[in-house]
Amino acid sequence: MFADYPRYLWHKRRLAIATTNNGDQPLTISRIVLRAEHFEPLDPEEKSTVIQPGTGTDVQVDFGS
Repeated sequence: MFADYPRYLWHKRRLAIATTNNGDQPLTISRIVLRAEHFEPLDPEEKSTVIQPGTGTDVQVDFGS
Protein backbone atom coordinates (compact mmCIF):
# COMPACT_ATOMS: atom_id res chain seq x y z
CA MET A 1 0.00 0.00 0.00
CA PHE A 2 1.07 3.55 -0.62
CA ALA A 3 -0.67 6.91 -0.76
CA ASP A 4 -0.74 8.97 -3.93
CA TYR A 5 -2.09 12.50 -4.41
CA PRO A 6 -2.90 12.72 -8.12
CA ARG A 7 -3.72 16.09 -9.60
CA TYR A 8 -7.34 15.12 -10.39
CA LEU A 9 -8.01 14.67 -6.64
CA TRP A 10 -6.43 17.94 -5.43
CA HIS A 11 -9.67 19.94 -5.47
CA LYS A 12 -11.52 17.11 -3.65
CA ARG A 13 -8.96 16.74 -0.80
CA ARG A 14 -8.75 13.01 -1.42
CA LEU A 15 -5.84 10.59 -1.64
CA ALA A 16 -5.60 7.41 -3.68
CA ILE A 17 -4.37 4.51 -1.56
CA ALA A 18 -2.75 2.11 -4.03
CA THR A 19 -3.43 -1.39 -2.73
CA THR A 20 -2.13 -4.69 -4.13
CA ASN A 21 -3.35 -8.11 -3.05
CA ASN A 22 -0.28 -10.37 -3.00
CA GLY A 23 -2.21 -13.16 -1.28
CA ASP A 24 -4.12 -16.09 -2.69
CA GLN A 25 -7.60 -15.06 -1.45
CA PRO A 26 -9.76 -12.03 -2.35
CA LEU A 27 -9.20 -9.00 -0.10
CA THR A 28 -12.24 -6.96 0.93
CA ILE A 29 -11.94 -3.35 2.10
CA SER A 30 -15.08 -2.45 4.03
CA ARG A 31 -13.89 0.78 5.72
CA ILE A 32 -10.96 3.09 5.22
CA VAL A 33 -9.62 6.13 7.06
CA LEU A 34 -6.38 8.09 6.92
CA ARG A 35 -4.83 8.90 10.29
CA ALA A 36 -1.84 11.24 10.36
CA GLU A 37 -0.82 13.81 12.95
CA HIS A 38 -0.77 16.63 10.37
CA PHE A 39 -4.40 16.03 9.24
CA GLU A 40 -7.56 16.60 11.24
CA PRO A 41 -9.05 13.14 11.96
CA LEU A 42 -12.14 12.13 9.98
CA ASP A 43 -14.59 9.28 10.43
CA PRO A 44 -13.95 6.09 8.43
CA GLU A 45 -15.52 5.86 4.98
CA GLU A 46 -17.63 2.81 4.14
CA LYS A 47 -16.35 0.85 1.14
CA SER A 48 -17.19 -2.38 -0.65
CA THR A 49 -13.98 -2.87 -2.60
CA VAL A 50 -12.87 -6.42 -3.42
CA ILE A 51 -9.33 -6.92 -4.70
CA GLN A 52 -8.71 -10.26 -6.35
CA PRO A 53 -5.41 -12.14 -5.78
CA GLY A 54 -2.54 -10.79 -7.86
CA THR A 55 -4.31 -7.53 -8.70
CA GLY A 56 -4.38 -4.02 -7.33
CA THR A 57 -6.58 -0.97 -7.22
CA ASP A 58 -6.58 2.58 -5.90
CA VAL A 59 -8.99 3.15 -3.02
CA GLN A 60 -9.82 6.83 -2.51
CA VAL A 61 -10.09 8.39 0.93
CA ASP A 62 -10.71 11.93 2.22
CA PHE A 63 -8.19 13.67 4.43
CA GLY A 64 -8.87 16.41 6.95
CA SER A 65 -7.60 19.96 7.19
